[in-house]
Amino acid sequence: MAEASVSVGQDQFSCPVCLGLLKDPVTTPCGHSYCKDQTGVYSCPQCRETFTPTPVLRRNNMLAEVLEKLKKTELQATSPALCYALFSPSTHFK
Repeated sequence: MAEASVSVGQDQFSCPVCLGLLKDPVTTPCGHSYCKDQTGVYSCPQCRETFTPTPVLRRNNMLAEVLEKLKKTELQATSPALCYALFSPSTHFK
């Protein structure tokens, strides 16, 4: 199967509660995702839907895999940049 290229940023995968990148994402019955550590409430902080009884939230494996790939790509993209002006022969003092 061919792999599709999609342009996404970290802000699309941020937790609406802690505002950081989702860590161990879980999805509520209403479809919103949060860090596993941020759950434990009886209602969704995003849409305010209440859950009775409190749902057992499981890890969203697909979202977790996408986040891992995003982290790896961003780590590769943020490798140390060199200032090529320092190594250019025309910039050396005579």
